[in-house]
Amino acid sequence: MHRLRIAVFSDVSVAGSEWQWVALDSANCVLAQGQGDPGQWAQTRDVEVLLPASRLVYRQLTMPAASRRQLSKILPFALEDEQLTPPDGSHLAAGVLQGDSVAVAMVARDYLLHLLRRLAEFSIQPRRVVSVLDCLPSDRQDIWHVLLMPGDACARAAQSTFSFDFESTPPVELQLALRQAITRPQSLQVYVAQGLDIALLAGWQGELGIDLQSHPEWDWRVAPLNAGAINLLQGAFARSSVATFDWRVYRLPAMLLSALILLYATSVVVDWWRLDRQYTRISAAIEAEARKVIPVGPLVDPVAQLQRKQQDVSRNGAVGWAALAQLLAAQLGSSSLTRFHYADGTALIELSLPDAAQAEALQQRLANAGLQVERKNGVVSNGAYNVALLLKDAR
Repeated sequence: MHRLRIAVFSDVSVAGSEWQWVALDSANCVLAQGQGDPGQWAQTRDVEVLLPASRLVYRQLTMPAASRRQLSKILPFALEDEQLTPPDGSHLAAGVLQGDSVAVAMVARDYLLHLLRRLAEFSIQPRRVVSVLDCLPSDRQDIWHVLLMPGDACARAAQSTFSFDFESTPPVELQLALRQAITRPQSLQVYVAQGLDIALLAGWQGELGIDLQSHPEWDWRVAPLNAGAINLLQGAFARSSVATFDWRVYRLPAMLLSALILLYATSVVVDWWRLDRQYTRISAAIEAEARKVIPVGPLVDPVAQLQRKQQDVSRNGAVGWAALAQLLAAQLGSSSLTRFHYADGTALIELSLPDAAQAEALQQRLANAGLQVERKNGVVSNGAYNVALLLKDAR
């Protein structure tokens, strides 16, 4: 994921002053850099702004447990004596509570408001606004860190931070901090930005009497933020829910969801079309079969009409007809049935048999099966013996 880092090391309210910016990839490698308008990189979702350390004041407060839920409300009054401006002239942001202690950063409200408005002119919506001092490590209290940059020098000494003017001699602020420290630090880590002469630090170690380690060519572009960095975008400056939502984050899931919805809708339409064709085909087949039984009249509901027709036939002897037909079929054997007519409990059948003897045998089998048999006629035609029998259930 790409990240846009903007460094505001000069007063952007002065004509001709511009911020610096750098675009980084997920591996923290520089993709592009420049000054002023970042162009297409302004649409980057993850934007962080670095402010000069001289713009912020840090304090460490001890908060009673009962006051932690109302931390944002009581901060302005807890630090009222240390603010040079009225409480409403400063913006305060709190870090993460660590036990009963919390770090607080103060910045001029008008300055931060003006900066965010200038960024908005370029469609830049930062996610984090922090001090450049937060690019220094903060994991150990027994090691102090100093950052030297053109026009801005600052130090993190245990739980306090301060800015100073960079000179060849150790700054007074740093000397006082060492004298007043309850426990002297084990070492002083000095980070020197690109473009500064590291030779100016030659006399520091002797005068301060402390182990000094320099880190030349410090680069603000790729320096990582420490875990305790305080984001100034809190309270009235917190990003609104509208500004926080970035549809581009959900573009790929939305495209996949749209594709799934399209596939589902297509399958529903195809299934509906296939079922409609099948329903039409089955309806036509049912109507065709119904017409064999109901040759005239409208077919509103063929299935219901056939059911009513079956009920009518059953009431008129359909049960006897079915039983008679079943009994007859079991006795026919090799006989060829050419006609079957049933009415009023009596069936008239016409058969074709090889000879009269088989006709006599069939007649006897039918009589033995419980049928009353009456031979109507018997004639020889085309080498076959054709006979008509009148059958009635004798049981």
